[in-house]
Amino acid sequence: MTMSEISQKVEGINQIDVVVVVDALGAAVQGLHDNVYMIDSQKYCGSYNQGQAELVTSCVPWQRINWHLITVSPSNDAKIAGFTGQMVDQKICTPKERGTPSNKYWNGQVPPRAAKGKYQYSIVVNIDGKDYSFDPFIDVK
Repeated sequence: MTMSEISQKVEGINQIDVVVVVDALGAAVQGLHDNVYMIDSQKYCGSYNQGQAELVTSCVPWQRINWHLITVSPSNDAKIAGFTGQMVDQKICTPKERGTPSNKYWNGQVPPRAAKGKYQYSIVVNIDGKDYSFDPFIDVK
């Protein structure tokens, strides 16, 4: 897909939503990587590995990315505690916590001069007071 084709598809779409579904009980027993499922709103623009911990979210400069976390079991207390890794270190996207106490999410914007490429990042998830992490990607087109 050419840059022109991507630009046409995302024209008017300035944000991407990423949903992180966590099986908190499974994570406590087996670790987070095999108990997290990610999907985003960019499959039609080239995102892949939907439903896996290593989702690759396709994006372009100027787009905002929103990360939302939900748990399979509402009885577990889970939240995104932060982001680290190549994406953050290279300032390709630096998410910040947003929302209200009852509806928290994380948001970051890909800067206008972001270099094309695939960048790994870690999402730190706090489940019942213990931190876990996993490592998806963004792919700047």
